[in-house]
Amino acid sequence: MNTKTAPAKKTIKTVTFRRNAIKRYYETYDLTYNDFATKIREDGWDGKEVKDGSLIKKLWDELVEDGRQCWSDTGVCIDVDADIDHDAEDDEDWDEEEANDLVWEYIFNDVSYTDSFPECAEEGCDSTVINEGEKCEECSKTPEQKEEEAKKKAEEKEKHKAWLIVQQQKTAEQKKKAEEYEKKQKEERIANAPKNLLNAISSAAELYQHPPSPPTEEDEQWKIKAMKTVARQRILGKMKELVAELEEVAKW
Repeated sequence: MNTKTAPAKKTIKTVTFRRNAIKRYYETYDLTYNDFATKIREDGWDGKEVKDGSLIKKLWDELVEDGRQCWSDTGVCIDVDADIDHDAEDDEDWDEEEANDLVWEYIFNDVSYTDSFPECAEEGCDSTVINEGEKCEECSKTPEQKEEEAKKKAEEKEKHKAWLIVQQQKTAEQKKKAEEYEKKQKEERIANAPKNLLNAISSAAELYQHPPSPPTEEDEQWKIKAMKTVARQRILGKMKELVAELEEVAKW
């Protein structure tokens, strides 16, 4: 297949649209220039009547430039869904109505027509229009319409500003609540710390509440164990006194 782009000036009689149906195969939809021109004359372009017949030919030429030459010098191919992966098992038949919709959606939305449309008749405006001598939508607006639009934009701006203020207030309130919650949690942790320490000390004291049993033939180190127990109890007693002081400090 020759993939060289067909020149717009060459006489092209048919544009063939195709899509991947299954691997290595294509389903096609043929659009002739006459069908193309007829639809645009009947339906217009972007909802507006096309008054200049030469515009249709210009659009057709740009559409042709978007294709690839194939099979003959009088036709080109355009892959309307080339970026879509198809699974042969999942594909359904491309019926006439579906093909027609997909093809014209491609023609209207996916082709860049940079040289066909004339510029707006308003001096200094480079927007394009459908017919020569027309003004673009923006330039066609009356002073009253522009004033009304400006008024609506100002109202929307004020609404957005008010919305931002409400959101900022909500954010500030949430931040304040979070800080208050964190402060309360910290105060509770401080208040509970002495109690938690005391519980831990009391639990440890219970382990050393009773001295070891008198020596037996198997245990000759009972004196050392007894001394350790006494030392532990003394240290734990001092820790309880420190906890009591900590509770007093917490009350300040």
